[in-house]
Amino acid sequence: MNAFQAAPEKKKKLTLLSLYVGVIGSILISASQSTMLPAAALEIGGQEIYSLVSTLTGVVSVAAMPLFGYIGASNPAAKTRLYGLSMLLGAAVIFARAFAQSMWAIIIPGSLYGFVSAGLYVLGYSMIRDIYDSQKAGVYLGLVATFQSIGMLVGPAICGLLIDAGSWRAINHIVWPFLSAAGVLALLGVNVKKEEVRELARESAFDFSGAVCLVVFLACFILALSLGASFAPFGSAVSNLLFLLAAAALVGLVLVIRKKGQDSILPVGVLKDRNTLSLSAANLCTNFSNMAVFFFIPTFALYVMKVSGTQAGLTTTLMSVAGLFMGPIYGKMIGKAGSAKKVYLAGTALRILVTLCLVLFLTEKTPLMVLYLLMFAAGFYSSCAGVVFALAPQIMIDPKLRVQSNSVIQISQNFGGSVGTAIYTLVIGMLGVAQGMKVAFIIALILAILAFVSGLPLKKLTAEESV
Repeated sequence: MNAFQAAPEKKKKLTLLSLYVGVIGSILISASQSTMLPAAALEIGGQEIYSLVSTLTGVVSVAAMPLFGYIGASNPAAKTRLYGLSMLLGAAVIFARAFAQSMWAIIIPGSLYGFVSAGLYVLGYSMIRDIYDSQKAGVYLGLVATFQSIGMLVGPAICGLLIDAGSWRAINHIVWPFLSAAGVLALLGVNVKKEEVRELARESAFDFSGAVCLVVFLACFILALSLGASFAPFGSAVSNLLFLLAAAALVGLVLVIRKKGQDSILPVGVLKDRNTLSLSAANLCTNFSNMAVFFFIPTFALYVMKVSGTQAGLTTTLMSVAGLFMGPIYGKMIGKAGSAKKVYLAGTALRILVTLCLVLFLTEKTPLMVLYLLMFAAGFYSSCAGVVFALAPQIMIDPKLRVQSNSVIQISQNFGGSVGTAIYTLVIGMLGVAQGMKVAFIIALILAILAFVSGLPLKKLTAEESV
């Protein structure tokens, strides 16, 4: 038993609670931001630039993930402190947002919020596996889906009520206490000395050149896609420059990996690990596919089916219901089996079926109840994916590779979501909502099938490998 698992149970519960509170705070922000930012722009200006908040936050998040992965792998004892500090930084950003007098005062410091996602998804899940065995970690990480669903259900409702009452700023005052509490709880929770977990550390010098290439590639590519329909149109000098920089950085990253091997920012051992590659590809395809349904279905309901805003918003609300009770069930099943393969493939098969139904049957004349039933069914595969990609890296990756492998898997999640949103936005912008959504669902169906195929190579670790 390592020093993490030998920690007092009270300390473990504080660490566990810090993760749940942090998840709620993070989801409240993501669930309310699409409504809060336009409302803020009406008061302080910036209607043409407020979308940059999400874009820059995503770029910083993707850039921070490999850095946090390296720190967590080289110094496991630092994970809880780094996670706690990232939560406190996020709390400061959201607190300051409540007093912003211009949109740039939200955009510029708001980019630092990307460290919250990196801390939560790269370090937070890993902390729970550090302090509990695979079966207990399965149950506890399965509950993450429950808390995510709570945030997704409550966030839009609270946001709408506060905006109707005339105060978009109040939303921020609800969120920052959650992030502050998560940070404090983490710092008060399990903390071990570096020497006590030295056997878990991967010792190597920081790969600065590889990190720069990785960050430049991801940042430029995501920016080019995200801004292609607005600030930097495809074919413009800025767009071409971003794509050129992304390509050059990718070539540089490949050269660095070939030269440094196991000491690169993406160690060769990680890139050769079967489960890491399978989960990364599956996570990318899953989130690429998911954006068509989760992000754009309300738009289709509102503009094509001509329903009310409340009726359109209920589509994503119904997608969150299953997560309230299915998360712990999925987590227990995965933890007991020591593998997420069967659960993931079953959930992805349901994703394919629901997406196929949307391709074949969703039109302006589709009864609203049919759409509601499909979105309720979608909640089962959505919560399944949330649990799988939180838990599988913790029990299906060799402990020596686990933290950095997890950072790669989580990067693929952000990358897939960002690219998917950009592509679907472009398609809908070119073809209109009705025809564009049909094409978007076809793309989502293809990605769902690829997600299923990507999960087939997953294999269960032996008892010796999973310690």
